[in-house]
Amino acid sequence: GRPVETQSNLLGKPFQTAAEMNGLLAELPAYQRCAAEKLTIYAVRRIVDSNTDADTALINYLVEPINGKPPSIREMVLRLVASNAFRKVSYGGKV
Repeated sequence: GRPVETQSNLLGKPFQTAAEMNGLLAELPAYQRCAAEKLTIYAVRRIVDSNTDADTALINYLVEPINGKPPSIREMVLRLVASNAFRKVSYGGKV
């Protein structure tokens, strides 16, 4: 029966809804790279190595802006599943 506190702030920017919070998170460059790395780790079932050219290129591609705006998670997933890193992943079976 108590009211839910809906007002907060993220790095000094106020928000009231989950959608507003997601919008603020999406504006953070570190958030984009982190989301891309976590999606890749989950999809290819291995740790992403930022010391390799292939992994660095993939993450850079996943976070590349679209019309000056950061890509959505949906766009990152679409790019990831179209990549060779995803399409040629081995899950222990014969390819």
